[in-house]
Amino acid sequence: MNISLPSELGRHAELVALEPKARALFAYWQSKCGARGMPARRDLSVTDLAPFLPDLVWVDPLENRSDFRFRLIGTTVVRRMIVDRTGTCFSETAAMRSGTKFWGRYDWVAHFGRPLFSEVEYVGDDTSVRVCQDLILPLADDVPGGISLMTLVLFLRFGQD
Repeated sequence: MNISLPSELGRHAELVALEPKARALFAYWQSKCGARGMPARRDLSVTDLAPFLPDLVWVDPLENRSDFRFRLIGTTVVRRMIVDRTGTCFSETAAMRSGTKFWGRYDWVAHFGRPLFSEVEYVGDDTSVRVCQDLILPLADDVPGGISLMTLVLFLRFGQD
């Protein structure tokens, strides 16, 4: 598993590993941060996000990060997941439960409030996908101390390697 902090990617070769769409979303997210560590959800424009929407997943951490709930899942992601998990919690799917790498990435971003880039072996319903690249970006929520997570999910390398 390759994990890097996007804020440090400008000084590292991993920036090249980011797909152009991920680089564009990260640049947009950074432009909305200003002097803050993360932008608020209200800082983002649906119009600006339109090119990314099919590949975006919005996740809300539940109280004390006891679980995470899928708020919205883009159409490309739903098609690859086979099942639309919008409204469900990570704990409802074995590969996403507490203690898994999947859970750990979201828990880390929710805890530290910093973005995370990962390229991992895909674990999911679509057996044709081999690798998944994701960029998890924290967003300040409307409640004090609250956070939500916006993830760009890109499916890479299909079929047998």
